[in-house]
Amino acid sequence: MANNSLIQSARRMYESKYRPESKQWIADTFKSVADAAMMVMSHVKSTRDTNMSDLTKKQESTITSIENNDIASENFSNAFVELKNKYADLNKIATDPFKSRDVKKEASLEMQKIMKSMDNFQVDAKHVDAYKTATLKEPDVSEFATLGELADDAAMIGAKSVEDYQYMLPGNENNLPTGIYVEQPKTGKLVRLSEFEPPIKVARKTISAETKIDERFVKDANKLTFDEINRKSLDEINRFQANLAEKASMYFDKRAGFGEGNDSFIEYHIKNTHAKNEGWNDMKQEDYIKKINEYKEQIKIAFKQDSSILDNAYKLYKEKYNRNNYNNAKLASRKDTRTTTPVSKESDKVQVQLENKGIQYIDRSRIEDNKNAVAAKKSVLGLDGVRYMPEVNRDGKLIGYTSNIEGIRNFLPINTLKYNNILFGESKATTSKLP
Repeated sequence: MANNSLIQSARRMYESKYRPESKQWIADTFKSVADAAMMVMSHVKSTRDTNMSDLTKKQESTITSIENNDIASENFSNAFVELKNKYADLNKIATDPFKSRDVKKEASLEMQKIMKSMDNFQVDAKHVDAYKTATLKEPDVSEFATLGELADDAAMIGAKSVEDYQYMLPGNENNLPTGIYVEQPKTGKLVRLSEFEPPIKVARKTISAETKIDERFVKDANKLTFDEINRKSLDEINRFQANLAEKASMYFDKRAGFGEGNDSFIEYHIKNTHAKNEGWNDMKQEDYIKKINEYKEQIKIAFKQDSSILDNAYKLYKEKYNRNNYNNAKLASRKDTRTTTPVSKESDKVQVQLENKGIQYIDRSRIEDNKNAVAAKKSVLGLDGVRYMPEVNRDGKLIGYTSNIEGIRNFLPINTLKYNNILFGESKATTSKLP
């Protein structure tokens, strides 16, 4: 039987007066063909962030959202009225003593379909409620999500999405099962609400589990051999590689201290293979980031077809990463880790404390290269793995360096460069953020 609260809501909406509103949300947000792919991706992410913020501030059931939106409430009320009128007409036939038994039976069956329609509406509305609840509990979508998946997700949690609901009634021209449908941003096809599934989320528990494994290299460096600790790390990798969602997040999501900065594995992989081999490092910062992102999208497509393509590359990287951690931990246990002075006068390494990475041992030549680049007002690859671009004033005078990662700018003023550990390994400096 149909849910009474749903019916009552429909009646209230039908009895109210409506004020038309603009209905360009889906078109404006997800159907742009004039912009480049990265611009569309940025737009979708921004829309999703806005919708997420609105969802956090105002949590209400889907039925309530429909009821409180003029366009949505009118659309639903029209569907309800049509069902109500059909039901009334069929009921007259089913109860007409002059109608044949077969005719009355057919009318009764059609009445059941109408009641089933209302039940299906309720199922779809409840699915959206559950979808939003799950999103609030776990809001962070993995970087592995495609543009289409992000668009679908933004549409599902958006307050204005209810304006685009389409109600399929018995015998509809689309020949679709009864229920609430929406034009799916990813495909442009009508898809029932209860068929939408959330995109892969950031696998925080798995990432945390592997991070704890990494921490053992510091804790157990003087108690266990490298092979013993590394085996534990690889066992952990084999565990998460068995789960597609976890593996996708582990490969594509950023994490503190990963690679040479807060990279994802795939970013590290691209930077240390394709970027180096094909000369991307000499590009402008914006072109470099665009190239990285474009190649990342290509790998996503290949990964969806064969999720094992990155497994060996990750294990090889991890073994290298583990050995570096192990050696650093062994060395740090014999040195004063509270300073950023050279390890020794004869050493080719400088001990540097990097934020989110701990103690690192950097080639002295790399620091000298950075100093020479700054003197020449050229771009600098920071010790954190981030590329910094020179900023000059109208007179061409160098005023500092700026990084730009996914639209977030970090500015290092000229007076901090000399003592900034990110560039020269001297000491930690405070930076300012630009809008």
